[in-house]
Amino acid sequence: MVKISGVDLVKYLLSKYGPLSQKKLQKLAYFAEYEHIKKYGERLSDLSFKRYYYGPYSEDIKNIEDVEENVIIKEQDNGYLTKLSELVNDSV
Repeated sequence: MVKISGVDLVKYLLSKYGPLSQKKLQKLAYFAEYEHIKKYGERLSDLSFKRYYYGPYSEDIKNIEDVEENVIIKEQDNGYLTKLSELVNDSV
């Protein structure tokens, strides 16, 4: 039984931790899912993850960022270009 939507999980993580790099957002969502399964024996959200060389990756998160109007991706330049996900105009 799915407890929350992937959109709600992404919004929660961004509201709790502020702007996150793509890699950090992916990892936090995966670990939240993993810990919930370990503790309760069931999925936390409807996000799906695939195994990649550098760790689990969810295309669902990228799709949420493309569609959800309150989640934006911006670029930050601090010597190198970083893409950050950020929650705007929403209360979680």
